[in-house]
Amino acid sequence: MPVSQIRVGRLGQAYVVDQQSHLIAHPDISLVLRKTDFSTQTHVRAARDGATDAMLSTDLAGRSTLVAHTVIAPLGWTVFVEQPLTEAFAPLRGAILRTGLLMLLGVFVAVIASLALARKIGRPIEALRVGAARIGGGDLAHRIDVRTRDELQDLGEQFNRMAGALQESYATLEHKVEDRTRDLSEALEQQTATSEILRVISSSPTDIQPVFEAIVRSAVRLCGGLFAIAFRSMAMS
Repeated sequence: MPVSQIRVGRLGQAYVVDQQSHLIAHPDISLVLRKTDFSTQTHVRAARDGATDAMLSTDLAGRSTLVAHTVIAPLGWTVFVEQPLTEAFAPLRGAILRTGLLMLLGVFVAVIASLALARKIGRPIEALRVGAARIGGGDLAHRIDVRTRDELQDLGEQFNRMAGALQESYATLEHKVEDRTRDLSEALEQQTATSEILRVISSSPTDIQPVFEAIVRSAVRLCGGLFAIAFRSMAMS
């Protein structure tokens, strides 16, 4: 295939220059017939100076191009292959665009996932906070309802067990306090009745009638009765 018919991509092309940098093969035959001088082209001068890598340059139309070359040693000719940068970097730009879109999608998914995770964790934590505050405030009947099947649920269940144990202990303590208060009240009433009887006895050493009346009043009060009767037994001589 002639060099002039080689196509690189859609807009790229190949051409040949001789040792004097005159064009000897090109897709545009008119340039060849005029023996167009390419010595002023940056990539041609670089090739003459021994450059071997691909380089950036411009074509005859002034477009930025990516140029590679090889030298045909026996003839001293140089074959150049150039392609506009817009076309040469199109796959790279497409890859960058796809990568950028994938990164944006990944960030979006990560944000959504983090929000969902925060919401999933935040609700149980708030329930634990409110429940702990109510239990700490004395509402021992309150129970924390957390169903996450993880450590948060275990913590909620521990709070519930603790509240149940405290509620049971508090109820038992209340009963003990009531019983103790009742016992103390009864003892106080008995001591009061005894003190009153002793006071009557001391105030009436010869008259026993007031003593019996005091005994009857104390018996009615202590026993919660409506009335009481005291009998005196007379010894037979």
